[in-house]
Amino acid sequence: MGGLGFRSMRQANVTFLSKLGWRFLAEPNSLWSRVIRQKYGEGKCSVDISQHKQNASNVWRGMVENVNILKKGVSMAVGNGKQTLFWQHSWAGTQPLIEVVTRDPPTQILDCNVRDMWDHELGWNWDVFADYFPSQALQCIDSFELQQDDEEVDQVYWNGEASELGFCLETANPTMYSILYMAALHRRLMSNAHRFVRHLTDDPRCNICGANEESVDHILRQCLAATAIWRKFPGVHDYELFVKDFDSWLVENGCADNTRDEDWPIVVTTTLWWIWKWRNKRCFESEPIIPVDQIGFIMAKVGLVKRAIEREGKVFGFQRQPRIDVYVRWEYPREGWVRLNTDGASKGNPRAAGAGAFLRGHCGEIHEMVREANRAANWLANFGVGNTRKVSKVGEVPRELRQILEEDMDGVSLAKATPAIAA
Repeated sequence: MGGLGFRSMRQANVTFLSKLGWRFLAEPNSLWSRVIRQKYGEGKCSVDISQHKQNASNVWRGMVENVNILKKGVSMAVGNGKQTLFWQHSWAGTQPLIEVVTRDPPTQILDCNVRDMWDHELGWNWDVFADYFPSQALQCIDSFELQQDDEEVDQVYWNGEASELGFCLETANPTMYSILYMAALHRRLMSNAHRFVRHLTDDPRCNICGANEESVDHILRQCLAATAIWRKFPGVHDYELFVKDFDSWLVENGCADNTRDEDWPIVVTTTLWWIWKWRNKRCFESEPIIPVDQIGFIMAKVGLVKRAIEREGKVFGFQRQPRIDVYVRWEYPREGWVRLNTDGASKGNPRAAGAGAFLRGHCGEIHEMVREANRAANWLANFGVGNTRKVSKVGEVPRELRQILEEDMDGVSLAKATPAIAA
């Protein structure tokens, strides 16, 4: 708004209400969601919350007014298919099937859910809908298999592009995935085996598959729940999951110079994060909510991570460029001049701080230098932090400082990593 940086209040309000609508769908068991669902939504928790109610609360009216924004970004992970509309919801691809038809289907089947198009003995009822889709859409539908268990309910996940909506209701922090990756590499995750050693549990076995010892490797790679996910990625074989050393497997698949495509490290770290999170849900929650289409859910998160990395580059000017070592050293002043090197140090904020100055040469100018070439003044600054006197003049050169001075006089260079400049 103008040049003051104020946000449009209307846009901010639409964003918050849309986020609230997303939480209404993503947190169906929360108390506030259940209360609103029973009061206004006839007990349903669906993206089709478009019923205007008289004397409704501002929360409900706000979510209803912005439901079209939700529909652009919400996708359905199909379980038994009862909660997903076959034509109107995004479940087979990134957009509703009604938008990819080659000709309009009859109105009497437009309100059918996915379960209505499925026969548990024969599979898809191709004769009902196959004539309305191109071959690519039919192949996508054919890749789905519905669950017979009524407890395998359909679930929602966010798959919207921020560029399409003007904002993003769900973001990803690439740092948290990297932290878990390093924690796994150093065996810092609290598995049942670790909890048993620390007397936090009396059973070191896996709560999911019953293996004798639940190690970090078992949780992230060898448990039945983990292998079921990894095997769905093309090119992942049992040798990698059960034979190859865990550290080697992590390093090979998590590094940028892996033999797969450039996005594979992001896929691996994101998958590790959600395997770990879903394991904790199964172990510590009475009614864990786990997506049915786990691969589709993970790939949606991978897209969020990639966009977060790109957004970080746009906002902060970050570019992946090589860095080289440039060697710097203290330089003698010209004849007839002296050189004053200064530096400061602080051991916290607010905490004690100090400054140091070092005069060498013949007659005076203040010359600013990088720390690698300014080690003498840097040493004095750190020395001043621990000094009880406000100002101290050092007469005799301390022994630790003498070595630095001798190295400066001998022309010793130290490396400083700097971005490489393209030719």
